[in-house]
Amino acid sequence: MYQAVHSTSAKVTYNQVDPSGRMRNISLMHMLEEAAIEHCDVIDRDVFTLLEEGFGWILLSGSLRFDHYPRYNDRINTDTWISHWRPHRGTREFLLKDDNTGRLVARASTQWAYVNAKERHITPVAKEFLERWPVKTDRAVESQFIKRPLPLPPKYTTETFTVRRHDIDSNNHVHNGRFLEWVLETVPNNYFENRILTSLEGRFIHEARLHDRILVQAGERADNELVHNVVRQSDGVVLSTGRSQWRFP
Repeated sequence: MYQAVHSTSAKVTYNQVDPSGRMRNISLMHMLEEAAIEHCDVIDRDVFTLLEEGFGWILLSGSLRFDHYPRYNDRINTDTWISHWRPHRGTREFLLKDDNTGRLVARASTQWAYVNAKERHITPVAKEFLERWPVKTDRAVESQFIKRPLPLPPKYTTETFTVRRHDIDSNNHVHNGRFLEWVLETVPNNYFENRILTSLEGRFIHEARLHDRILVQAGERADNELVHNVVRQSDGVVLSTGRSQWRFP
C-alpha cells in the first residue's frame, strides 16, 4: 500500500552553502525538487521512464516560506505529499525540518502540471499517479497562487542573461531553478546584503529555450517587498512573475 507522505533526509553539503556556511535559497529549492522526484521513484514512475513514454511534470506556481536557514553539515528531513488533484495538475506540499532538533526550516505549496512532453501541452494526469499518491489535504502554506503577471513599480532594475546549454533540463527548457538564480542576481544590493529572504511566490507562464535573451526585472513595491518579472527580450513576453519578502536580521 502506498503512503501519502514521502520522507527523505539529506545533509547540507559544501556546494549548497554561501560563503558564511548558510544554506542558499536555490539549494533549498533543489532539495524540494529532489524529494518530489524521489516520490516518483517510489511508485515506479521515475522522471526518465516518463520521458521515454512522452510525459512529464512541470512546475506551474509555488509559495515558499523560509523559516530558518540551515548551515553546513546540518541534516534536513523533507516531507512531501499531494494535497489536491485536478484533472491536469496536482498540488504538492513540502515541509522541511532539522533532523536533529525538529526546527522548522521551510514550507512550500506548489502546483505541477502533467504534460505531453513531445507535443508540449498539458494532459490528464495518468491514473498511476492518482492511485499511488493518496491525497493528504493538509496545506504547508495557506496562500493563493499567482495566476498572471504582476505589475512592476515605476522604478525597477533590469539584468540581462542568455540561456546556456547547462540551463536546459530534461524537459528541454530552462530549469525552474535557473529562473530563481536569475531573480536573486537581480535583487538590489541593499536587500541582498542586509536582509534575509523570508518568502517567495512565483508563477511560470512560458518556457525559455536555448539561446534566448532574458530580461530579469526587479522593483520595490513596498517596504521589504520586491516584484520580479522574467521577460523574453525578443518579443517582450513575460515568462515568469513573482514577489519576494525580506526582513532585517
